[in-house]
Amino acid sequence: MMGMTVSEMVAARDGLDAAMQKAAADTERARTELDEAIQRKVAETRAEALAALKATVELYGFKADEVFDKRAGRKVAVKWRDPSTGAEWSGRGRAPKWFIADRSAEFAI
Repeated sequence: MMGMTVSEMVAARDGLDAAMQKAAADTERARTELDEAIQRKVAETRAEALAALKATVELYGFKADEVFDKRAGRKVAVKWRDPSTGAEWSGRGRAPKWFIADRSAEFAI
């Protein structure tokens, strides 16, 4: 580097910049291709799993309520609301800090 002129150093820097930009573009292209391959494989695997599940359900004569929990995904009604913040609690799980059991009537909806 010490024996290089300023214009040679600028040219070397420009060459490095171009190489780095090409490497970044190649990396991004490879990443996109991998993401697409992953999405295809996930879709393929899901389709295979669904087909196997359907075959098993049909083979053994299961009904939907035997296979899936009826309560899954069901929302629970809100029972208490903090008047100062509007935060809500259904009564399930750990009580929030704002809820005071002795004064539950104040928070009831």
